[in-house]
Amino acid sequence: MSVHCRLVAASLALSVLIGCSASEEPITRWEKYDLQGNALPVQDGPWACVHDHHTGLRWEAKSDNEGMSYAGSTYYWKMEAPVYDGGCMLQPGQSSACDIDMLIDHLRRTRRCGRDDWRLPRVAELETLLYDTGFPGHARTVIGFFPHGGRAAFWTADTGTDQRGRDAAMMLHFGTGEKQWLPLDQVARVRLVSGP
Repeated sequence: MSVHCRLVAASLALSVLIGCSASEEPITRWEKYDLQGNALPVQDGPWACVHDHHTGLRWEAKSDNEGMSYAGSTYYWKMEAPVYDGGCMLQPGQSSACDIDMLIDHLRRTRRCGRDDWRLPRVAELETLLYDTGFPGHARTVIGFFPHGGRAAFWTADTGTDQRGRDAAMMLHFGTGEKQWLPLDQVARVRLVSGP
């Protein structure tokens, strides 16, 4: 295989990995940022946020390290009564019950990636992160920028009632791409957003 063919093949593989068509430069859509808000080269890491140049939104990047941005943490919509089962990692080795406001407050207070306008995304915003990898069974996300989070349900800011009349919020599943109402007393994962 010629050097030119190997470069084209590598470029196509990178485009698939980070969720771009073969004719689109990968960096034109997604950009990594560190905790202080400094842009990083596409090959560098670790990164704390991902900026989407198409929408103007900046997304929280999850981590496989235990702590406030642990990818496996689950959150209640809002804890109004004492809750004893926890799925959120406040710090390494400490599982606790958490709600969305706790994560929002943490990201705003610490000015993650230089921003203090973190919030829960609307379903239409979160759907912009769905990407068909072409690999059945894999999370439907751009793994080169969002490697952590998995095939799971994520809360959105859209609220209403479920089919049984209970207060609920819309969730988006990153395994199936399905949307459905989830009662507010249930838990799901969260990926916060900042921007317009």
